[in-house]
Amino acid sequence: MDINLNKLRDNGWIFVSTKKLINQDNLLQLALDLGEPIPSRLNSTLIDILVPMDANKAKPRSLSAVYGVGQFPLHTDTAYIKIPARYVLLHAKQIEGEVQPTTLLDLGKIGFSQDLEERLDRCLYTIANSRHSFLATLRGYSNIHRKKWIRFDSSCMRPTNKEASVTMNELNESISKVKLEIINWSQGDILIIDNWRCLHGRGVANSSAKAVRVIERVTIL
Repeated sequence: MDINLNKLRDNGWIFVSTKKLINQDNLLQLALDLGEPIPSRLNSTLIDILVPMDANKAKPRSLSAVYGVGQFPLHTDTAYIKIPARYVLLHAKQIEGEVQPTTLLDLGKIGFSQDLEERLDRCLYTIANSRHSFLATLRGYSNIHRKKWIRFDSSCMRPTNKEASVTMNELNESISKVKLEIINWSQGDILIIDNWRCLHGRGVANSSAKAVRVIERVTIL
């Protein structure tokens, strides 16, 4: 499958409505065209299967454990590892009925004040990851890619002081003023997100109990 990388660079994400399922080998080959596929968690496989589930059945400290089958807030995927995935590749493996859409926000559309810019690089947060927790700022930098990223996930990030808490609240306020992109899924659709530039979440839908939403995910460095 040919992906327009220029469009991905320009927009921060690209959506392809194929109406045709691809197998996992081809999905991983597409991921390899973008970079190095990495497990989203320790000891997990390269392809995650994402299905809405009740909070009491979800993995501890996951978004599903907090929000269940409801709406997910905007976040950086794999914010709980020291260098978050550069890209997130999503493939709609099975869609039946009206399911929750994916929401997207391009952080490049937010004009940060100089003061906020400085605090993004300075304020420290505890990143909860079981025995592998660490301290990090909201913004990081990759020497290899020569590119900055935003790390943002309220479910795993805890401010270490008042300034850090104020900074996260200001970033939340800035985010709330930007219109979201809405991705409505059909079976076979593919969405690639620049995870260093865009936040994504899960919206709400008037889903019936019979609706089915199975998304395959590959995280890529």
